[in-house]
Amino acid sequence: MIGTDGWLPLVTIEKYQEKPIYIDKNMVETNLLYVSPVIIKKSDVDVTKDYYVSFYNVRDFGDIDCENFTLRSEIKNNMAEGGSSCQYSDVVLKFEHGRVLTPFCNIGCTSILNVLYGERYLKGSENDFSALGINLSNWAKIEIKAINKHVNVFVEGEKVFDLAFDTSLGKLVGLNYQFNGCGSVRNIELFDGSNNLIYSDFMAN
Repeated sequence: MIGTDGWLPLVTIEKYQEKPIYIDKNMVETNLLYVSPVIIKKSDVDVTKDYYVSFYNVRDFGDIDCENFTLRSEIKNNMAEGGSSCQYSDVVLKFEHGRVLTPFCNIGCTSILNVLYGERYLKGSENDFSALGINLSNWAKIEIKAINKHVNVFVEGEKVFDLAFDTSLGKLVGLNYQFNGCGSVRNIELFDGSNNLIYSDFMAN
């Protein structure tokens, strides 16, 4: 595991581009995870076309494992701030042996979503993910909670999705938020299976 020094912002043209563009972390807003299109444009990225902004935090999160955890945060992908028309946004927990990836977008684009929880991979083109279509023009409160490998997803306190997986993914080693366009994150809170607060960052005043 190669750790990061706090949150690492990256920009890519393709979603899974092998060589990303690294953004100076000092360019991240002080009270939230956000890099403006003005900053991105300085890295020779055409912000009038598709691009992806990712924020990674790879570190030792203690004894949090895949079976029981809670991640709470607020995300936004406003088109007026550089977000894409579908407002595609991924919330990813990276474990030693796999990922828990929960996607969101606006209501009209949910067929493009793909969910990955351990060995469970579901395509939006084959499943009804309309509940993961939300308004990302404003801050949306997201909660991803696992109890005995059964993941429940809440938006504004309302459960919108759940899915169980079987594979043991090991301990948590990283958090990742990825946006098509300029997304932003705040109020990040991570709890272990006993509901102890293990990590928090970018808390709103």
